[in-house]
Amino acid sequence: LRLLACIFGATLAGLAGAFMSLDWVGMTTKDLPAGRGFIALACVVFSGLEPISALGAAALFGFCAGLSTWIKATPQLIPIIPPGFDKFIMMIPYIATLVAVTVVIGRRRFPKSVGRPYRREEI
Repeated sequence: LRLLACIFGATLAGLAGAFMSLDWVGMTTKDLPAGRGFIALACVVFSGLEPISALGAAALFGFCAGLSTWIKATPQLIPIIPPGFDKFIMMIPYIATLVAVTVVIGRRRFPKSVGRPYRREEI
């Protein structure tokens, strides 16, 4: 079961990377991931390996990413934003990630098998 879950997760990660480079942006650049892998790992830590909590964490971080893009793209807000502050606005998802993980990091307990190499079970 553990091996199948690992294969399924790797397949989803590969499909996500292909979607990002081919459909979402239409090209591949070195800056394409832009720290989203860090946010994905933060979702895992934030959730404590619980799927429903991971979905909520991904929604929270996705909302923050959308909020920063919306603030930067809204024409009514552009005159209000001070010069140079647009870089800070793009940091909103990463700051939210650090704050959320910092708040829950001491409360989460992971299984003892996390970080151990997988050894196939004997039949």
